[in-house]
Amino acid sequence: GDGTTTNSSTPVNVIAPVLAAARSAAPNSTPLTGVKSVEAGYYHTCALMNDGSVVCWGNNSSGQLGAPTVVSYSATPIGVALPSAMGAVSGGGFSTCALSTGGGVTCWGNNVYGQLGAGTMNFVTSPVNLVKSVGTLAAGAASTCLLTGSDILKCWGSNMAGQLGNPAAGAGSATP
Repeated sequence: GDGTTTNSSTPVNVIAPVLAAARSAAPNSTPLTGVKSVEAGYYHTCALMNDGSVVCWGNNSSGQLGAPTVVSYSATPIGVALPSAMGAVSGGGFSTCALSTGGGVTCWGNNVYGQLGAGTMNFVTSPVNLVKSVGTLAAGAASTCLLTGSDILKCWGSNMAGQLGNPAAGAGSATP
């Protein structure tokens, strides 16, 4: 997120997102501020901002940054177009999910195992709204789980190692 692809053994500032037109005019060095929480996926990172927006950076080979156009990677944060303010974000292997302040789940990225819960196994490069009434969200490498407002735990995606907690799910489930 510092605008480069150079490895660093010491902490560097993640820089604030800028519009593409401004980025080409001059490099930005303003640190990213107003961050409520940060979540790392396999090769990408997302930050939940104090205003409920989400920005992501890093690898985007599966659309896990939620960028409006598919780019292979972004070395600086990209804003994700979300339907409402988010209260949490969770980075999976090559996907990302966010929990709205109203309780809905929105996911995007790799969906080869159904880990986005969209009912299909197709990649999703634009965020899709899923279930409502959730309290806690966790995205893994190939599966996602949520704890509903009714204290019921639901998981979907790959079940190759039993990570859905339901032997009847077989290899996996594409819906929550």
